[in-house]
Amino acid sequence: MTARKGRKSDSRKVRRPAPLPRGKAESELGAEDLAELTREFDDEFIADSFTEPTAQQKAQLQRAKRKRGRPRTGKGVKVISLSLERGLLAEADRMAKRLGVPRSELLSRGLRLVLRDDNGPEAARLASLRQPTSSR
Repeated sequence: MTARKGRKSDSRKVRRPAPLPRGKAESELGAEDLAELTREFDDEFIADSFTEPTAQQKAQLQRAKRKRGRPRTGKGVKVISLSLERGLLAEADRMAKRLGVPRSELLSRGLRLVLRDDNGPEAARLASLRQPTSSR
């Protein structure tokens, strides 16, 4: 960074508001007091006094710019369309409500149980229900 108008390039000038005159509240300030307190804003090219943000300030800005949203779980989520029998869906909704979890969480838990038990009796039963694939 190059120095401008005799300023050091590494100076980190922090602007702080001028303190209020002793013993006066904001509502009691006169025109002269207000002029003194706001004198720093009379400069036309105030941007010339700015310095390059530090790495910490840049990181803080990036965090502030980041979009909010749901917290990432695992590798993130993928929205899918799933067809279920109406009765099964109603039963799942009742159970999710009883457990106090969203429907998607209930379905995720159930799928994890089936995937974890892929060599057990439930996996064998599911394998027997497989529909034969049709050739196109």
